[in-house]
Amino acid sequence: KQRHARSSTTRLHAWFPNEGMEIARNSFPLWFFGAAGSGGVARSSIPRLIDEYFELQALKGVGPTLGGPTMGVSPFAGYPEDLRLKDVEIIVNNPLSVDAIVAKYPIDNNFLARKGYLTIDAFQLANAKANP
Repeated sequence: KQRHARSSTTRLHAWFPNEGMEIARNSFPLWFFGAAGSGGVARSSIPRLIDEYFELQALKGVGPTLGGPTMGVSPFAGYPEDLRLKDVEIIVNNPLSVDAIVAKYPIDNNFLARKGYLTIDAFQLANAKANP
């Protein structure tokens, strides 16, 4: 079998950086363990999200409704039943501001509440007359 020499006289000028491989090797542990850490966060939060979903579904039919037309909320929002306009209006028309709710309903043992953030517990206390 006869071999032919390449007939092209041009040369391929390619540059393969050696330091790129070294950077990749050094940064791999950071990215690998960072991804493993976020996976751990997801593994711990998914069961809590599922529990909260079932708690929300258990509220179907609980509490008196003020009635009114439905708002047409998509079932994908996770609500057990469609929201009634008058039930939402009582919350929206609450005269207290966020700062007033935080001041009037302090929640102990909550870091965010101590920093002035509105928590779900304070929000529920401020709207105690609303349908849960």
